[in-house]
Amino acid sequence: MDLTQAQGWASLVPAIAVALLLLLVPGATLSRALGLRGMHALGPAPAISTSVIAISAVVTPWLGMRWSIWCVALGWAVALALTLLLRWPVDRSVRRRAAADAAPSQASTPEPGASTSSGAVAPTHTPVSASAAAAARDRTGLLTGVVALAIAALLLGSTFLRLVPDSEYIMQLFDNVFHLNAVRAILDSGDGSSLTLWGITNKPDNTSFYPAAWHDLVALVAQIAGIGVPQAVNVLALVVIAMVWPLGVIWLGQVIGGPNARASLAAGLLSACFPAFPWLFLHWGPLYPNLLGNSLIAALLAVTVLAFDRRPRTWRMRLTALPAALLIAPGIALGHPNALLAATGLGLMVVLTTAVPQLCALRRAARRGAAPSGVLAGTIVSRLGTRRAWTLVGTITVITVGLWGLARTGLAVAPWQADEGLWESAWDLVTNGPVDRPRAWAVSVLAAVGAIVTVHRRRWWPLAVFGLVAVLYLVVSDVPVAWLRDALTGGFYRDPKRIAGLTVLGYLPLAAIGLQTLWTLLLTGTRRLGRRAAARSGRAGRMARRTLGRILALALAAAIVVPIRIGPIDQVIAWAQRDYVIADTSKLLDRDERDVLAHLHDYVPADQTLLVDPGNGGALAYAFENYRVTRVHILSGVSDDLHVLDWHLSDPAWMDQTCPIVRAHDLHYTLDFGAALVDSVYKPGLSGIPAEVGTTVYQQGEARLVELTGCWDGEDDGED
Repeated sequence: MDLTQAQGWASLVPAIAVALLLLLVPGATLSRALGLRGMHALGPAPAISTSVIAISAVVTPWLGMRWSIWCVALGWAVALALTLLLRWPVDRSVRRRAAADAAPSQASTPEPGASTSSGAVAPTHTPVSASAAAAARDRTGLLTGVVALAIAALLLGSTFLRLVPDSEYIMQLFDNVFHLNAVRAILDSGDGSSLTLWGITNKPDNTSFYPAAWHDLVALVAQIAGIGVPQAVNVLALVVIAMVWPLGVIWLGQVIGGPNARASLAAGLLSACFPAFPWLFLHWGPLYPNLLGNSLIAALLAVTVLAFDRRPRTWRMRLTALPAALLIAPGIALGHPNALLAATGLGLMVVLTTAVPQLCALRRAARRGAAPSGVLAGTIVSRLGTRRAWTLVGTITVITVGLWGLARTGLAVAPWQADEGLWESAWDLVTNGPVDRPRAWAVSVLAAVGAIVTVHRRRWWPLAVFGLVAVLYLVVSDVPVAWLRDALTGGFYRDPKRIAGLTVLGYLPLAAIGLQTLWTLLLTGTRRLGRRAAARSGRAGRMARRTLGRILALALAAAIVVPIRIGPIDQVIAWAQRDYVIADTSKLLDRDERDVLAHLHDYVPADQTLLVDPGNGGALAYAFENYRVTRVHILSGVSDDLHVLDWHLSDPAWMDQTCPIVRAHDLHYTLDFGAALVDSVYKPGLSGIPAEVGTTVYQQGEARLVELTGCWDGEDDGED
């Protein structure tokens, strides 16, 4: 490898295509098999695909299969059978409801728009015309959604490529040692199960469970496209940020505002306007599993709204949303369990603020002896009936509370404490600048407009969703009451930065409603102002009015997006760029150390295990060059005798004690990369190796590959 040349992105276009196909095709085909169409089929596709891939990775090792695309194909076939099984009760319920609604019309056909005996509104169109109208809405939603996705992908993708101009660059932070090596371990062992992945760290006091969906996907991309682990990580990060995240947001935007251009473009533009997500999760950790899991939350939120809100929707759509949620949830959970906690918590806010008012309205109607009518008659609450609807709401509540109570991180690995004042935290939240992120004022203004609109329309769930993330952020940042902070934020490691990423999901529905409202007001005002001119000038005036309205709408979008992009987003990227590079001063793996790794195959037999300090980048010999190492993670557990080497290998006076350990573990080589900069545990025995202990066989700058000849020379002679 020529390390003097940048590893460009052009050669990775096939790998990007592989990642896109993996995240779209399995899920889109399953959502279509479930009966969803248009954006309703495309929107949940990444989440469902992730479910299929991550569950396949758990199951197929029990079948003796090595992790590959064939495991995904088998998992998809099983998931297809399950999907068709889930669709069967939906189809049966839709047929029964259609028959019940059609029965009264045999006795007396109501006037179009009148209520039937079941409370439904009589159709104003024939079934054929209604079906054609629904198909047209699906096409419109898909077209506008894809256009909005292309714009969002351009904004987000170009930002990511500015952050990572070289495809081999890595985030030079603590957790990345594990994330990169975990992918190599999957490729090496053929086991991508979330039940066993953490076992590679050899931690005796921890469960071997670790959410592996991210690592499974990266391994597939590397395997299919034939690229290195660092490149595969960056390819998947690009696809998740530029496609998966905005796709879910755009689908949620259409669920909120309808399958139209305004709803799609508003959501797509806003997905690229938050400094806290997705960029914070690259610069902290990096939190790749949370990046994936949180990017899928919008899909579960969308199906919850589809099922329970009062907007006019077909009975099939509402019922289909429930099995769709079952297909989506595992992907979020195996992306990261705390992403599922967030998704269920936000979903519960939607359920309580939509279903409970509907149940109260049904009770009032029952007291008057009236049947539910209008939009209420088409809700899932009305169709289920009061008793079954309360049972459903109660079940969802119990499951959510149970998850929040049980699925919590061990607090031993959650060291973060409340370190901000209440008013400071509240100000960060209001100005959309959590954990010292640059403040995106424009989004806050849009959210304020959206809040006014939701109150006026008595559509409470967006406010409830924002309220939950606001409470979580204020509690994790300020509340010193340990039991309350642990109860609400323990599942998120009590980490303000992880919860800061969730504030985006609180802002999005309100900001999308606000931007759509401003666009509508702008276009309406343009029409009114242009009516007299249009009347005088005829068709040309009408065209000029429409053109002016579109220009003003684009100007409004630019006025909101451009300042955020050249201000807060640019500042966040500048911060992250300091750590997302392989340079002379990199903290984890600098340029000289990368050069030494690139030359390992010239000097070290492929079956050797390298003695390394994971905090100084030596452990990345596994991820980059596929050499086994003594530690794959900074938190890896090792035997007590290896700890002796950590402290004393470089001291010739200790050779009588260190050399037997070296020989017992068959260690012939070590990487002397100096003191660790991302790990506070100093290991003086693994740096500054003197000639009495080892011979330098390759050196670049101060980075050295050392053969431990001082411990093996006499032994090798004896063997000969």
